[in-house]
Amino acid sequence: MKYKFKNKYGLIIGIGFSVSILSHIQTFESTLPSVVLEILVFSVILLLGLYNNRYIKLTKSSFILLTLLGVTFMYAVISSFWALYPRLTAQRAFLALTLPIALFLIVTVDNQRKNTFRVLSRIIIIFGSMFALTGILLYFFGEIGSAGGRTIQYITIGPVEISQNVYGPQNRISSILGNPNTLAGFLVASLPLTLILYFDSQRGLIYALGIIIQFSGLILTGSRTGTVAVVCGLTIAFFLISLDKSYRVKSLLKSNPKILAIIAVFTTIVPTMSPMLLQQRFIDISSDTLEGSGRVETWTSIWHYSMTNLQGTGFGISREVIPGVYTSPHSDYFTVLGELGIVGVVLFGLVVGVTVWYGLKSHMYAPVNDRLYLAGAIAVFVAFTVHGFAEMTITRGGGRQLFWAYFLAYIACYSKNGRQ
Repeated sequence: MKYKFKNKYGLIIGIGFSVSILSHIQTFESTLPSVVLEILVFSVILLLGLYNNRYIKLTKSSFILLTLLGVTFMYAVISSFWALYPRLTAQRAFLALTLPIALFLIVTVDNQRKNTFRVLSRIIIIFGSMFALTGILLYFFGEIGSAGGRTIQYITIGPVEISQNVYGPQNRISSILGNPNTLAGFLVASLPLTLILYFDSQRGLIYALGIIIQFSGLILTGSRTGTVAVVCGLTIAFFLISLDKSYRVKSLLKSNPKILAIIAVFTTIVPTMSPMLLQQRFIDISSDTLEGSGRVETWTSIWHYSMTNLQGTGFGISREVIPGVYTSPHSDYFTVLGELGIVGVVLFGLVVGVTVWYGLKSHMYAPVNDRLYLAGAIAVFVAFTVHGFAEMTITRGGGRQLFWAYFLAYIACYSKNGRQ
């Protein structure tokens, strides 16, 4: 029997995200920067969507948020006029901020957004579980070695070698993504979505296993920012779900005590098998404070600079201009403050605030069948917004920005009387 996929455009979007995710795997790295590849892929997807629908219909909320994104983009480009490196500023603004607008338009022209949400969520969960499981297996069963001056854990299976970089004396895992914070950032999206599909599916055991694997992998990354963001996302998702009696939260919890017990036991036992990591990264943080990582010094330098330069350095060049900033700022908020000044902070705050406000309002009045996915979109969006306090999540191109932008657009384009 020949199976016909009902939502071809959703499948194309899923393929686009899959290509983006694969481009961040170390093994598949190429000379073409991943952000350039992502711009090319999603530009093609947008053109296909426009060719299929041939119009863009904006709701009031989507028009407001698209306008805010557009003004933010234009202000970032305009900042090149007073920047020390104008051409570099304009280039980085286009590379970093083109994708969110393209994704917004892609969601706008999608006729079956709920189906696309489901497809994309499953793809993110599969990759998140795979990345976390790979990291866990390498952590417990891999051999320690070195490559290019980095400490690695590896497993050799015949002619194939699978390895991951590990960081610090705690051996923080990174899976095949190469960096613990990159892995944790990916799990910021996949864990809340796993919870959403757990309540949306009869296959509770599969998603419960996904939660166990991903949460265990998250702890082994040693990422405090990622862990806080995930906890925020899961809390918001569960709270919004619990408001809706139609999803039988209490009955699901009562009917699946074994699954819940398994989740609780394994997500407790697996991380405790690495007591040094737990002690130094989550309990006795005095041994590895923010000061030790250089973040506080960087944020302090940006703060002092912004007090006397209210317009900012120009987008994307804080490292090149601000004295005392020698590494990535590791914060979307301090980055915006230092590079786009007070106007940029206001615009960024409006984008985040309006999205959250409209998402909660829509969830309150949405039909029953729409609330669960809205809860997931709000949870992931807020989780990434929290993640941005101590990581570069939104203001630079890459996988995390793509997820943030997609769920922002899903919230903005929601209409209970429109195409879902």
